Amino acid sequence: MVMIIPRAEEQLKIRPMADVRREERPSNAGLIVSGAQQRFGGVVEREALAFGELAIRKQEQVDRIELAKIKARRDAELQTALQEEERNPDYEGTFDRITSRMKRYDDDLRKNVNGRLLKYVDPMIETEGAKLVPVLQGMYLKKQDDHASATALEAINQFAQNKDWDSAIATVDGMSWMEESQRAKLKIDIANKRRDYELTVNAQAFAGDMLRKHGVDGLASAITEVRETYEGKDEDVYLGYVNSLYSDVRQAQHAELESAKLEVQKALYGGGSYSKVAGIIASYSEKFKGYGTQGEAWALGLKVDNDRVHGTGIFAPKPSEALTRTPLTRAEAVRQLVHFNPEFANLPKEEQERLVRQRLGISEEQHSAYLTQLGEAKLRGMSNADLNKAAAMGYITYDEVAQIIEYDKNISPGNKDYLKTKEKNIELFLKNHGGSIFGGTQNLARNTAVFYFREECRKLDPAAPDFYKQVDEAGRRAMLRAIEEKHQSGIPLIDEGWIWNSDTELGTFKKIVDGLKIKDTARDVPPRPWAAPPQENKPDNLSKGKKEVQDELDEIVERNPKAD
Repeated sequence: MVMIIPRAEEQLKIRPMADVRREERPSNAGLIVSGAQQRFGGVVEREALAFGELAIRKQEQVDRIELAKIKARRDAELQTALQEEERNPDYEGTFDRITSRMKRYDDDLRKNVNGRLLKYVDPMIETEGAKLVPVLQGMYLKKQDDHASATALEAINQFAQNKDWDSAIATVDGMSWMEESQRAKLKIDIANKRRDYELTVNAQAFAGDMLRKHGVDGLASAITEVRETYEGKDEDVYLGYVNSLYSDVRQAQHAELESAKLEVQKALYGGGSYSKVAGIIASYSEKFKGYGTQGEAWALGLKVDNDRVHGTGIFAPKPSEALTRTPLTRAEAVRQLVHFNPEFANLPKEEQERLVRQRLGISEEQHSAYLTQLGEAKLRGMSNADLNKAAAMGYITYDEVAQIIEYDKNISPGNKDYLKTKEKNIELFLKNHGGSIFGGTQNLARNTAVFYFREECRKLDPAAPDFYKQVDEAGRRAMLRAIEEKHQSGIPLIDEGWIWNSDTELGTFKKIVDGLKIKDTARDVPPRPWAAPPQENKPDNLSKGKKEVQDELDEIVERNPKAD
């Protein structure tokens, strides 16, 4: 390092020499000159000593400043190292990582520092190292506690998942490094989890007991018993599990019945003998003994079909009438036609279908009406199985069933998605804008609006180009109906009609709903494979034959509200 020598201060500069010139004197002049020279040399020496002392003091100040800068930079490096170490959960390597890093820094510092400053740097490093020891010890213990806490919490959570509540509590008791208040909170959390788990287990067991006690048709009795036994949160939980179990069981049973029904119908309408079909029905009936009324109805319906198709059994016509009476099914009609006309199988398919309908007593006008109404029913949820049954009864052909199903595949998925989205939007709109009447986290009044929305949607044309607009308008009508119901139930108690112009919370919300703008959205929809448009199928516009078909199909749709 280059030493900077400060300039001498102005007050210490060499003063001007005195004028020692004299007039010529006798021969003692040499002695006088020699004395003057001695005095001049003394002044110069004193000035040099003063300058040296000043330079030393100045250098000491520079050294102190340099040393301060060195310490500041070292402190910054140490602070960075400590901050990085705090984020490292590995407490066991804390000392080694910090001391190794600072040793490398100190070695580089010694190599680059001015030799004159080295005598100050080494003591500084030693002093700062001594100060660092308690800091690292504190960090070590804190990170050790943090690691212990994290490990203990993982153990507690695992014990809770294993339902080992005693081990979870014992783990909390062993966390001596944690404050008592924190341990108390953990114990409360474990106790709440244990209670919720036990409540769930008990509710599930209770639901199973109710199913065994009251049977698959005894949901109402099971609900009554829950309400008589429990209250508050327990009642809600028990009711939830009872309803869920009954629903799951009935859905599972219905799926089994439908699957078995298809197997029976394949045998029945595929040429199976009476005894074979009866055997299949009897086998399944034994299996479905505990399925309640829906199992009994399943067996009875298929027995009736088997008797009628094969002309035997208690539901069949007399043997003498089997080939001459008006058939009840396509298979029966085909059997009669083949009996009287062996060339029937060689006729064109369209002619075969026409003769089958003629044998069944179904006119072409009625067939057209059946096709239209069954197509509309499929768009509104009729199952594929019921469509196939209609074909088996000769109302429409199997090719027409395939056309209806294919058309529904192109239309219904988009409709269902939009309807589901609209239901969610209605709930969200009521929650955000319905105030105290429809707002809140859980509010049953919103369910009323959703129910009305579903009811309004039954009136819509699923294949209309403006279906989305119709759905939006149905949503607004549903919300207005829900508002009107609240008004009539006394919220608020004001004269009917005046609410719509009032500034009450309900009246203001009604104005918001009534003012919602409906977008005129259209979509491209393929034409229906059946001829008549929906508006021509209203009961008032049907001919006598179509009116009879309409009534019969309305009954079918009521019995079969759900699609596959």
